[in-house]
Amino acid sequence: MRYLLAGILTFSFLNLQAQIDREPLPDPDNSTIKVSTGKTLIGKVIELGTNKPIEAATVQLFAVKGPEGASADSLISVVLTKANGDFRFEHIGFDSVRVVVSSVGFSPATIASVFAPGNDQSTQRQDIGNVILPREAQQLQAVVVTAATPRMKLGIDKKVFDVAQSLTSKGGTAEDVLKTIPSVSVDIDGNVQLRSGTPIIYVDGRPTILTLDQIPSDNIDKIELITNPSAKFDASSGSGIINVILKKDKRRGMNGIVSLSGGTPQLFRGNANLNLRQGKLNFFVSGGYNTSESKSKGTSDRINKVNGVVNNYFNQQSVNERERNFKSVRGGMDFFMDNRNTLTFSQGYTQGNFYNNESQEQQFLDIN
Repeated sequence: MRYLLAGILTFSFLNLQAQIDREPLPDPDNSTIKVSTGKTLIGKVIELGTNKPIEAATVQLFAVKGPEGASADSLISVVLTKANGDFRFEHIGFDSVRVVVSSVGFSPATIASVFAPGNDQSTQRQDIGNVILPREAQQLQAVVVTAATPRMKLGIDKKVFDVAQSLTSKGGTAEDVLKTIPSVSVDIDGNVQLRSGTPIIYVDGRPTILTLDQIPSDNIDKIELITNPSAKFDASSGSGIINVILKKDKRRGMNGIVSLSGGTPQLFRGNANLNLRQGKLNFFVSGGYNTSESKSKGTSDRINKVNGVVNNYFNQQSVNERERNFKSVRGGMDFFMDNRNTLTFSQGYTQGNFYNNESQEQQFLDIN
């Protein structure tokens, strides 16, 4: 029994000694609270007048003077402000720093900050408060925006062609303009077809007795092709409507334009437009003169056969001389009642004549 008790005590002592060996002694440094020597700088960036925080503003921290008076003017760190305008710099090892705040559209600001000497917690953290940035007003240079007007515009029930974009129709007539428009065909006699049918010609949205040769192209602003006329138009216009819209300049003051053109054989065209606007009244007048001559020749030689044998001959020569003269005057007045309603009075006068002379020479020859 005595030996058993001695063995138990010996095992307990060894076990206790093993536990002491496995548990190391605590580090004496762990009992000491370490305080970082770096300094912290915080602040907030707001807008002048509204006091709204400025997000993503650039904040730069520069060192001005280091420890023990050592100068060091260099960039230390750069941060961006948060959504609430706050920014924060940590672990600053300089006693004197400079903060530069900038943002797009704002004037920059510079703030100098000096940390008090010592290791007191109150001296290691400094709040520079609100950094106020005013809006930066910039005088921009003049910007001129130019754009080319499309020649054709698609409406709900029509196609609109800008005549000013067609250089080939300058100094001509409405007939010359329609020759340049797709889906419209004009023959040598001036007959117009739209979708294989004869359309109705309108001027400023109303039926007219004028022919296309009587309307100078310089007086035309745009042409509307109405292939599916609505109920407000004449029911007989099954093949469509060609609406010729004439120019009416509405710029203030007096302005005008004169154009002349000539060619051969015997081609002369002249047109003048004058406009005067004062207040709610707009006066306009336009006139045009068009004269031209043309000559065409034709030859036809025919051989008539009977059972494959030449029987006789028929030859024909023709000369066609055409001449046309037109002059027109149009004037009127616009009264601008308000920005939605305009009252217009207009009157036009047109005079013209056609001359067409064709001579033919025919020869009937027998087999001899």
